[in-house]
Amino acid sequence: SKAFTIVATDESPLKYSISGVDSAYFDVNSSTGVVTFKTISDVDHTTKRSYSLTLVVTDNLTPSVSKNITLNLNPINDNIPTIEVNSTFNVDEGSLYIGSIIFSDIDGDNLTYSLSGTDASNFNINTDTNTLEFKTIPDYETQKHTYDITLKVNDGLHSTQKDITINLLNIDDTPPQITNSTTLNVDENSSKAFTIVATDESPLKYSISGADS
Repeated sequence: SKAFTIVATDESPLKYSISGVDSAYFDVNSSTGVVTFKTISDVDHTTKRSYSLTLVVTDNLTPSVSKNITLNLNPINDNIPTIEVNSTFNVDEGSLYIGSIIFSDIDGDNLTYSLSGTDASNFNINTDTNTLEFKTIPDYETQKHTYDITLKVNDGLHSTQKDITINLLNIDDTPPQITNSTTLNVDENSSKAFTIVATDESPLKYSISGADS
């Protein structure tokens, strides 16, 4: 991969070479002055952004001349952004928070995010905390229990997307309801007084308290 050409003038034929801290990254054609990177992997702004070189020119008759230069590598958008996020989340009802998301782009490009899919309207990407959240507090008893969305990130040229499933879990968030009347009548000489009657989603335990318990 061509980096640049050493340009020099003289009445005699010239020979070109390079030296310096980063000269090992390059080859130079001693007759034409064309300087090339030795390998394409060296032409990567994400690993090295500038090179310090000394250009050397001689006509074999007079002492050589040299010039120190800095070669800056211009970045281009040649890498695809990435998304680090779980494919499945299990979330308790009553919680806005779903999970963390890590967006990255080694080119350092500005990234934009979006949600799509059947259930995308129920969710937000919180860019301050890099988290995925419900828009409103979810309720297992009144809402659907499984959501499918697609998370997408774009760097202006390339995009990456990932499908995510969110499962809403039921938790015991409703207190039991006692349905007995506040006043009960029991015949004298009866060993059984009454039965506590209550309803709840979970198994119940019963006890009594009070002045006459």
